[in-house]
Amino acid sequence: MAKRNIQCDRRCLLCNEPIETTLHLLFLFSYASEIWNLLAEKLRYWLMVPGYSVHDVWIRSEESVRSDRKMKAKTWWVWFLCTIWMIWKHRNAQVFGGRAVPVHRLAETIEHEVKLWINFW
Repeated sequence: MAKRNIQCDRRCLLCNEPIETTLHLLFLFSYASEIWNLLAEKLRYWLMVPGYSVHDVWIRSEESVRSDRKMKAKTWWVWFLCTIWMIWKHRNAQVFGGRAVPVHRLAETIEHEVKLWINFW
């Protein structure tokens, strides 16, 4: 919104970092980081390769999947996109409704959602 000259608080409302960027919210924020780590342990596969921008994370993670072939690309896409979606939903539920969900519970929800997404894709 700041890019559109709409005045708003640019701090991360979840951890008070000076600026809430997409990279921070979805990958670097401690809660998001814990989600990615829990899923990596469960799957025995890193879904997210760190980078300097969201685009960089996306490209590097996709290249990682292609190069080692431990996971089908379609399966990775579902896990990656569902995780991002659920982190975003959690952020909104916490900011607008004050509802915080423990990390392990969100990881379980993501796993359940992924199964649904894969079955319908």
